[in-house]
Amino acid sequence: EIDVQYLYRQGETFVFMDNKTYEQYELSSIQVDEAWKYLKESMGCSMLLFNNNPITLTPPNQVELRVEYCEPGVKGDTATNVTKPVKVETGAEFLCPAFINVGNVVKIDTRTGEYVARVSTS
Repeated sequence: EIDVQYLYRQGETFVFMDNKTYEQYELSSIQVDEAWKYLKESMGCSMLLFNNNPITLTPPNQVELRVEYCEPGVKGDTATNVTKPVKVETGAEFLCPAFINVGNVVKIDTRTGEYVARVSTS
């Protein structure tokens, strides 16, 4: 298992770099699976190798992603269990509380895909 940095996506291929040797590894979208939802450029991840070939990828347990699109929240709706889909900078959608707006940064648990918190960006 090695520490890698996510570099970029080219079509259906995701490119990562070993933090120690600077060797680059390519994973298919099938190998990356659902982890694509959490990948931002320069993000550190863990990669499992077998015979020096990448097998699986594990993103950090929690990631912070900027909200790119969501429906506006209903004014006065402060119920904590009301959720809405929001689209984040990676192109993925997650269910977040109704008070989340475009431009907010949300913390998402990569193991469950669930909203954890809104991150203050002051």
